[in-house]
Amino acid sequence: MGKVGRNNPCPCGSGKKYKRCCLARSGGDGAEEEFSAEDRAFALEELECFVGTRLGREDDYAYELFYAKWEDRMEEIDNLDNHWVELSESVYEMWFMLDYELPQGGCPADLFLGRNRDLSTGVRRYVEALRNSTMRLYAVDDLYPGASLVLKDVLTGSRVTVKERLGSRHLHKYDLIAARIIDRGLSGLPEIEVGMLAFPPVMRQHVISVFSEWHKAYRLRRPHSAEKEFFKKAPVFFHEVWLDSILDPPIPRLKNAEGEELSITHVQFDVLKATELEAALDASQDLEREREGTAWLWFSPNDKGERAGVGRIVLAGDLLELECLSAQQGERGRALLEQLATAMILHRCTWQENLERILRDYIREERQREPDFGVCGGQEVRHEEEEAFFLDQMARHYRQWIDEPLPELDNHTPRDAARNPALRPKLVDLIRELEGEYHRNLKSRAPAYDPSWLWAELNLDDRSAAVHPPPLAHERLPSFLPGIQELCRKVAVQVRRRTGFKDACTILDADEIQRDAEIQRFLLEECGAPYAKDTHAGSAGETAVGLSECVRPLVNFEIHRRKIFWVDESLAYMLAKTDLDVTGAEVRVPFPSFALVFTDRYTLSLAERMLSADRASRLGGYLLKVATVYVTEECGKDRRAISLTYAFDALGADPPHLSIQEIPLADNRPISHALSELLTGPRAGTRNRLAPELYPWHALVHLVINAILYATSAGVAPELRPRAALMSSKREPQPSASPVFSSEDVYFLPGKIEISQVRRLQSLERVGVGRRLLHRFMVRGHWRHAPLGWKDQRVRWINPYWKGPDMAAVVERAYRLKP
Repeated sequence: MGKVGRNNPCPCGSGKKYKRCCLARSGGDGAEEEFSAEDRAFALEELECFVGTRLGREDDYAYELFYAKWEDRMEEIDNLDNHWVELSESVYEMWFMLDYELPQGGCPADLFLGRNRDLSTGVRRYVEALRNSTMRLYAVDDLYPGASLVLKDVLTGSRVTVKERLGSRHLHKYDLIAARIIDRGLSGLPEIEVGMLAFPPVMRQHVISVFSEWHKAYRLRRPHSAEKEFFKKAPVFFHEVWLDSILDPPIPRLKNAEGEELSITHVQFDVLKATELEAALDASQDLEREREGTAWLWFSPNDKGERAGVGRIVLAGDLLELECLSAQQGERGRALLEQLATAMILHRCTWQENLERILRDYIREERQREPDFGVCGGQEVRHEEEEAFFLDQMARHYRQWIDEPLPELDNHTPRDAARNPALRPKLVDLIRELEGEYHRNLKSRAPAYDPSWLWAELNLDDRSAAVHPPPLAHERLPSFLPGIQELCRKVAVQVRRRTGFKDACTILDADEIQRDAEIQRFLLEECGAPYAKDTHAGSAGETAVGLSECVRPLVNFEIHRRKIFWVDESLAYMLAKTDLDVTGAEVRVPFPSFALVFTDRYTLSLAERMLSADRASRLGGYLLKVATVYVTEECGKDRRAISLTYAFDALGADPPHLSIQEIPLADNRPISHALSELLTGPRAGTRNRLAPELYPWHALVHLVINAILYATSAGVAPELRPRAALMSSKREPQPSASPVFSSEDVYFLPGKIEISQVRRLQSLERVGVGRRLLHRFMVRGHWRHAPLGWKDQRVRWINPYWKGPDMAAVVERAYRLKP
């Protein structure tokens, strides 16, 4: 990255000028940059040459010391993928040049600076910055894909935002890394130097525990030594653990619910009487035949008396095979089959697969693959029913999980651990690991379950509620389409000056956009294509569009002076549970063009799963920070519609993902009928309104229409939250530790329902039984029509409410019921 001007926007994304943000914090005056890219390349090349010509003997000795643990396996290391070999070498080179103490004192970098007095200022500054750095252990606290990482020091708890292009794309939330950070890199911000090591999730707790204990022991032995001295020794430890994860990946001892060692066990029989055997297997109450083919699932009661699957039996010609997950289960299964099928089968053999070896080989292959610096990989197709089943099972599991003793919490339940100051940090780490798994599943296009609700459920969410939304799409798009902001403002001024302009209804329609020479010239120069008015007209379902398609909604948004409604977290959830029982005539907009903003996890997780399944999306697999929906009402002579332009943003280096949906509004036609056109396919009519996880795009459109209705309904008074008040309140966060805020004034739409009640409803919805109870006892939100005689004819929102027994008791009962 080139030099950042004093008056340019700060690269950290805070929205401030560089001179009032990171430049001021770094103490620089902006007169000259620390060093250039050329200085950095020259310094590394000269350092390497200096080591090779002046310190060859010391280099050889240090190399043997660094790889001493692997002395007998160097050939195996050399045969690893080139990426891993080069990474290992770079960690060693940095350690030797910057941390290794020479016999005469100091490190090679000190000696290099002392013997080269004629180095340029930039080269010297870079080498000094390297020499003052240390390799530390960090957890990834947040990511801005393609732009930066927020890292938390595992030992001190301090946070730092680093400029990191590739790492911010392929790392996941709460990943554990060892990295060397210089305080001020080419961007003027902290940056990660070469040699970053990422540890697999299964090693996270082990690495943190061993490293922390080593640090404590070191401080006891050397209480007066500088902290930096300890970290100068750390790269050897980090490298050994990292290389272990590739050559000898750790495999936990795997056991089933009965405490038996897991091993894939196969028991085979010769079939003597196939017809009688099939009838005998069908008649057994312990076996359940699969829908297709000649295969049976074997069930057995577990220690809780619940029916649990333990094996699978397949009949193929003259061979009957049982497959299960322990040697003991294989013995019990053999006894069961020989009892059921006496004289029908004859035992042929029993054999086992080494599960530990299989897992180790698999992990080694996965670790040795070149990291994917793109976005999603994984499976091509996600089946909706399979995903819904997975989400339902995960919701049930984690609702029970919070009340079950866990070995990781010293046999306390997560709910108890949340109240125990000594156990709370361990619980926090467990939930962070679950969130990291959610992020990994998004990237691999696997079904992904968002566990973020656990923070509030266990009263661990100590992150103060946001007082303002983050930067919105129209504030970020000028970085990707230079000049778009000026164009929109210029066109808006021209439109407002026209004769006949009306604040209540004037917008630029598709034909006017297409005829506007200035807009077309801009699109041709910046996007390489003019605006095409039929790109999304009449589309059914989510339609992703290019950046050129943002011109029309942004111009109209600017014409009507950028009115923004920010939807409260609890309100967004309750509006999603509100029926759209209104006609097109009752859908009224507060302004002809305005924006709705969502920052709640319910909405964002719907969008994350939708984009994860979209291979064309550049944001697929990333965690989103904000969803902005630009709403434009279009009124013609015989047609009325609203156009919704969704902008999903991860606030990274990629532009927001844009999707457009047009909703026709016929006066006497129920809006639900118009929305049903979004559902394509032969089974559209059978889709369950209580399962938005199946159809996230439909749920997102449903939510936005209800938010429009709410903003214009009787009795709603949005709260104005000006940006100026935020600035004067001194609550503006430091860009290195907190999210940044939008520069716009917003109208906040608060929720009317106590958040604890919302949490109970969410708890019930997480399992199938709970959803059935919701259907029975909860009155869904709906819209009440005003009587004809009333002066105010706007609809009124009747929020969802509970009818029947005590909700807390019903919640507990729901999770005791069997599926």
